Amino acid sequence: MSKSSKEIFDKDLKELFITRAKDIQQLSTIYKFIITGDNRGVWRLLCVENPSIEEGEGDADCTITLSDHDFIEIIEKRLTPQMAFMSQKMKISGDVTLAMKLNVFL
Repeated sequence: MSKSSKEIFDKDLKELFITRAKDIQQLSTIYKFIITGDNRGVWRLLCVENPSIEEGEGDADCTITLSDHDFIEIIEKRLTPQMAFMSQKMKISGDVTLAMKLNVFL
């Protein structure tokens, strides 16, 4: 059974942010994920000094919107971020070039 996007942000990515803090803080940016669907939510990934993940709205340099299903597909490596974007399953606003750096943690 797949995890929910909330479980991924609250547990898996938070653990990754601890273990790979130096790599993640070098991104020097803030991402916002808007997850739609049954398990909707908003999370900000603060890829700065002392990286962290916060649930809720706020400013971001790059905002990524996609469904809960497609987010899980990307996390579980059944869908690449590039294919999600090209097939319009993922929308990006703000600095689109920052989205290309997501491979540090996705």
